[in-house]
Amino acid sequence: MRDHLQRNVEKILESANQTHRVLIVARHNGAFALVVQKWYRNVHTGRVVAQGWASLPASNSIYETIEIAEREARAQFRWLA
Repeated sequence: MRDHLQRNVEKILESANQTHRVLIVARHNGAFALVVQKWYRNVHTGRVVAQGWASLPASNSIYETIEIAEREARAQFRWLA
């Protein structure tokens, strides 16, 4: 996730198994956007060498309120239910 997005995260929605999440991010113009992330873990010879959240390709959707962004995220990503 880009550093400038991290400072503007308003809400985090996680899947039940905590392997996916959606960040609702405040944009500079007062609107909101979604950042979809997946937890990854790289193991080499039985040892964890890297792990963390990786952002998936961004959608270009922009929402007027946090509530609208959350409703749209829950409709689009069934794993949030």
